[in-house]
Amino acid sequence: MDTSEFQKNIIQNIRGFYLTQIISYLGKTGYLDKILNEDLINLKKNKLNFSLDILKTIFEYFSNIGFAKKIKSSYRLTELGRDVLRRYSSYFVPHSYKDYLYNIDKLLKNKKSNVNVDRFENILGSGKTHLRYFIHAIHNLKKEKSITSLIDIGIGNADFAINLNKQVKLNKIFGVDFSKVSVNESAKALNKINIKNQVVHCDGGKVDKWAKKAINFLKKENIAISLWFLIHEITDNSEKKIIGFLNKIKLYFPNSPLIICELVKIPSEVLSNNKDNSYIPEYLFFHQLSSQNVLELKKLNSIIQKSKYKIKSKIFFDEIKDKNKVYPSCVLYTLK
Repeated sequence: MDTSEFQKNIIQNIRGFYLTQIISYLGKTGYLDKILNEDLINLKKNKLNFSLDILKTIFEYFSNIGFAKKIKSSYRLTELGRDVLRRYSSYFVPHSYKDYLYNIDKLLKNKKSNVNVDRFENILGSGKTHLRYFIHAIHNLKKEKSITSLIDIGIGNADFAINLNKQVKLNKIFGVDFSKVSVNESAKALNKINIKNQVVHCDGGKVDKWAKKAINFLKKENIAISLWFLIHEITDNSEKKIIGFLNKIKLYFPNSPLIICELVKIPSEVLSNNKDNSYIPEYLFFHQLSSQNVLELKKLNSIIQKSKYKIKSKIFFDEIKDKNKVYPSCVLYTLK
């Protein structure tokens, strides 16, 4: 690698660190939604009581990296700046693990106490970035014409349940989540659309605990079940535990279709060859850092095939092509 390429790499790495902090915060507060609709941005007219000096510093930085241009006392976003900032939700999930990165010294010394995911930021980012997966899942569930209710394991902010309800009129929604933040946010969102719901605070892996409550709440309903990026969180990379988890769900809800969406582990040499076109290395890193084990596609397929479920459909996302082979970064299953 010549000096210019080496220097460019270092600059990109440092810039990513700075921008992730700035964009995540401005996105969460709603400030970016406001300015993206403006031609000229007057920093004095922010309604969030932000420090004018700090805002000026941020926009001066944006100008220096080609995100904005100063026009007298105002700023105009460039095409690059507008394109990046309108995708601010893509920064939320990686940034939600900031506590792990800022405490890497503690982790290296096995001091893991008080190192946590920012759950609010995580569910906010997950709901928005998962929308493209929801479309395919809803399409598959619409084929199950008799569905009248949903069990969403790891319900997050209820975005999937709400989007499904728009396409398939549901009578009831039952949610499960280990995060109290998610339980509160999803219940609030479901109440807004006036649908009967029950969201319980429970480890999704403890099927016996939440399934009985779901059955009681969803009497005489035709149930669909969804499971979003949860297997790697609750099963400790144990094949036996994953099969047992799936079979327990099948036991309680034998006729219900099950939607599973999971991140997939891609071989290191493939990611290395495509490092400039994928942020999967970062996703795998913060999952492993927080003791979540992402499985390779072959392993995940094998485990599902050993369970009592049959794979009705399988859709790949964010495929990386390397040496005439295709490696998906994410897979969506419909099981029955």
